[in-house]
Formats: sequence, structure tokens, C-alpha cells
Amino acid sequence: MRESCRSVVHSPHVDRTLVRLLASQALSKIVGSHERGRAMYRAGAVLAVTIGAEHAVSARVRSATRARAYSVSGTLSHGRLYCQCAWGGDCKHVAAVLFAIAQASARCHR
Repeated sequence: MRESCRSVVHSPHVDRTLVRLLASQALSKIVGSHERGRAMYRAGAVLAVTIGAEHAVSARVRSATRARAYSVSGTLSHGRLYCQCAWGGDCKHVAAVLFAIAQASARCHR
């Protein structure tokens, strides 16, 4: 099983196609942190993501220095996720979570 499949857990009633679309739309709004988020995702910084009812997201992302993990949460339906880091949102941690969601929704079948 791919790493992104292990780190992203979908609620049984979540439409994965819609989740992928919503994640892609949210990613398109992130400008400055897009590439840094992709690099963090590829490096395995996304520790866990849960997608629940109403497309609510709860995630943990390891910092670039690996000294701590940040919480990312929000609702994909509203198009915004928020991070515990100093940026608060539209940061590399949020971008990494969105990449993980988009990839897992496209590749994983549970």
C-alpha cells in the first residue's frame, strides 16, 4: 500500500471524487507555499489525515525541521484549511495535506 494511502483515512460515506476535486480547488488558491507543500508531501511530512462527514479534515504534519508536528483542520467544502503554525493558513503544511488528500483520493481504494 502506498504511503499516502496509509496516512489518509476517509469516512465510509465520503465521495472520493468530490474530495479530490475540492482538494485540487483549495490547492489552486495557495500561491506562495504550493511547491514547498509538494516537497513536504513527497518527503513524508504528512503524518495522518482524517476526512469525515461534511468533508471535515483533521491532519498532523511534521515541521520542516522535524522538531514538532502541526495540526491542520477545516472543511474542504468551505475551501479553507487552517494550520497551527505562525502562518495560520495557506502555508506549506496546508498545501502538503491537500496534496496528500488529492493523491490518496485518486489512488487508494479501501
